[in-house]
Order: sequence, then structure tokens, then C-alpha cells
Amino acid sequence: MFINGRKVRVELNWSTIAAFCAQKGTSTIEFLSAASKLPPADMALLLVCAVKEGERLDGNDCDITVDDVNALPLREINRFLEIYVRQASPDIPDEQEKKE
Repeated sequence: MFINGRKVRVELNWSTIAAFCAQKGTSTIEFLSAASKLPPADMALLLVCAVKEGERLDGNDCDITVDDVNALPLREINRFLEIYVRQASPDIPDEQEKKE
């Protein structure tokens, strides 16, 4: 996805979740079971954490802020939601893998 005219990597992993919880001031991951019900401010923070993690994994510095995310067009937020669903969904083995 693109933020501030720059293509960035989005990575939802345990480090992302831990960073979100730390910045949100929560010690629970309950939000994972109902991410679609996150308030927009929390979704923006989750996106910031996911981009910072993706960029860290790629060896890039990242200074994205919640204000940067809030200024994004909705199509980019929709792109993030697509990435979130894809990365947060469990891999379901195909029929061949089930037989092995």
C-alpha cells in the first residue's frame, strides 16, 4: 500500500500485535476476535504498527504517524483491511495436504 506517496510493507505478526497493545495501553488481545469492530482511531494505530513492523523487517526506517493514516483515502484503508484479513486468517490446507 502507499502512504505519503511511498510504497510500504504491511506486516501483521506478533510484534505488530504487541506494539499495538503497548501503545493502546492494553494487556489483552481480545480485539483480534472482533477487529471489524475496532474504532477508527484503533484501526489507524494498528495500521501504523503494521507498517512500522513491515518496514522494520525490510530494513527501512519508518516515521509514519496516526495522522498520516487518518489522511489516507478510503481506498488505502480498504487495502489495509484486505491485507489484514489475508494475513490474520489461518492457512487452510488444500485437499492434498489433508490426505498426507
